[in-house]
Amino acid sequence: MTAPQPNLESIDLLADSQDHGTQVPDSPALKEVSNLVAKWDVLGGDIKRMEAAVLAKKAERSSIEKELLPTAMEQAGVSSFVTASGRSVKIDEVVSGHIPALSSIEKAKGEDRTVLENRRMEAIDIVRNKWPGLIKTEVSVSLGKGETELASRIVGLLREEFSVAASVDETIHPASLNSHFKQLKEDGKLEEIPIAPFALYVGPIAKIK
Repeated sequence: MTAPQPNLESIDLLADSQDHGTQVPDSPALKEVSNLVAKWDVLGGDIKRMEAAVLAKKAERSSIEKELLPTAMEQAGVSSFVTASGRSVKIDEVVSGHIPALSSIEKAKGEDRTVLENRRMEAIDIVRNKWPGLIKTEVSVSLGKGETELASRIVGLLREEFSVAASVDETIHPASLNSHFKQLKEDGKLEEIPIAPFALYVGPIAKIK
């Protein structure tokens, strides 16, 4: 007895391909899906390259502000200048540092993220121990929906009265930090500022308007 032959028209090639983890684009619509996925991948690579290019351009700009322009203007014997296009540039002496923002840490990967996390923790500990007056403390309370009346009564009661989870956040404003650093420099106490945790920069910077 001859074995029955399979009906080729009844074979679902797409279903068979799904079992193997691959879908065969057997129609113009599915080919378009594949093309769009491929384009999505290409755009992801483009974005990474563009982000790297932006970082490189920012570093180049910083070099112009902190090194090239101050040197060029010193050689020219001027501290301010107006270009032919009307742009003004002035050299100021600055003291600036910063604490890595959480948003920057979240975007970082691998070792870079670890370095930023450690810098942030070290910098905050230094401020807490040496300059606690720079820390702004904020208390936030998490309430359920429709508890507006409770929110108006909760001041002074918080956890004890309502068993509401409250969190305390400490923030250090960048302007306050740099103002304090500037004051320390003017007081001759610049050595009190650790350089690495705050990525401290002390020196000239060109301000272009």
